[in-house]
Amino acid sequence: MPIYRIVFANNTIVSCEEDTQNRPLNTDVYYEKDGQGRLMFAYIKAETFVEAVVMASDLMEQAAKSASLPSKERT
Repeated sequence: MPIYRIVFANNTIVSCEEDTQNRPLNTDVYYEKDGQGRLMFAYIKAETFVEAVVMASDLMEQAAKSASLPSKERT
């Protein structure tokens, strides 16, 4: 199954392309966030480009919801 590399900026998908590095991926979705909880990039195993974009969009929504939750430490 192909792996797609998705790059995010300002809660927007900036690019999505098939990863040609043949990286070993132990999960269907691997992502990293910045210090504010915003997605920076993701690697997604998907059958098609469209499926990868849909999965990335869902991931982006989940990240935005978790980033907008109020912190217990804030006063």
